[in-house]
Amino acid sequence: MKRLMSIMMVLLSVSLCAQSVFEFKTKEIEPVTLMATYSMRYTEDSLNTDFLPQEDMLLLIGKNTSCFMSYNYYLFVNSLKKITTDIAYKEWLMNPDLRPPVTRFTYRIIKANDQGKITFYGRVMPDFFTYDEPREIFKWTLCSDTISINGYLCQKAKTKFGGRTWIAWFSTALPYPDGPYKFSGLPGLIVKLNDTQNHYTFEMLS
Repeated sequence: MKRLMSIMMVLLSVSLCAQSVFEFKTKEIEPVTLMATYSMRYTEDSLNTDFLPQEDMLLLIGKNTSCFMSYNYYLFVNSLKKITTDIAYKEWLMNPDLRPPVTRFTYRIIKANDQGKITFYGRVMPDFFTYDEPREIFKWTLCSDTISINGYLCQKAKTKFGGRTWIAWFSTALPYPDGPYKFSGLPGLIVKLNDTQNHYTFEMLS
């Protein structure tokens, strides 16, 4: 049964990080028209390829901009935004029910279609950093292979990036030329993506 995509009018935002939790702010970019959740599996140790940690990732797509980040980090950012007092902060620290699960991925990737660039927001404890880079123009090879993933008819495509060969399955039923991480440029949303060594796999959940 086809899983419905979450169409939500929320605000695409980027956290502007500061030392104090009470100075934690966000910059609103534009309304989100589509929210896609992906399951990411990755090889943590190249000598132990049987162990594949998993984490849910989130792709927020707006008219001209998209944001890719950990779903748990998205929850973390939103929980911090609600804290306005010392008492609330202490309660947040002491009560695990108020905090989202810990994530190992505190980066956000902002793809600005209208500016032809990607902005990377990251953190190396205790500092935050950001940098811009030109948006990658992927050279996709479209294949004739098709499969159904979560109820969506998907077509196969291949490309090279970061020293790896990647296989993507995209669906024109979802007319968004976007996908996980820095990937984009296909005539439909990337529903599944993996490198040929299966060190990284992204598969859309909803």
